[in-house]
Amino acid sequence: MTTVPKPLKLVPGDTVRLVSPASTPTKDGVARGTMLLESLGLRVELGRHVFDRLGYLAGLDADRLVDINDGLNDPSVRAIITTRGGKGAYRIADGLDFSAMRADPKLLVGFSEVTILHLALWHHAGVPGIHGAWWDADQFGEASAQSFKRAILATRR
Repeated sequence: MTTVPKPLKLVPGDTVRLVSPASTPTKDGVARGTMLLESLGLRVELGRHVFDRLGYLAGLDADRLVDINDGLNDPSVRAIITTRGGKGAYRIADGLDFSAMRADPKLLVGFSEVTILHLALWHHAGVPGIHGAWWDADQFGEASAQSFKRAILATRR
């Protein structure tokens, strides 16, 4: 029987990178989510193109891909958290830097359209992620906030 690796656990002091591989988030939503992550002792960085907008997409395909791959290649980043689902992640899945993820596995958190990124990283790098939304009080409430915290802090390193 094959053992499936578990996603990495985040610990206080870890850096997480927020990226928007699909739709554009609201600035207020990102600010609230950032406050939650920082309250857990995590350092939060924003991808350069988090708030870009091009129709229903969070900017150009190339820019969305660069933000994810920059996170995959940055040894200080321990998790990549997507700011939204929506549409567009399927357009960049084949460009992910799978070798970087294999060399330095990190947690990917996202849902909806981001499922394709989870599947691509699992298939090509053997690294699982957390299929779920990062917490935004206006959308999900306190119970979801607690579930999100448990998910990112309770897996193993």
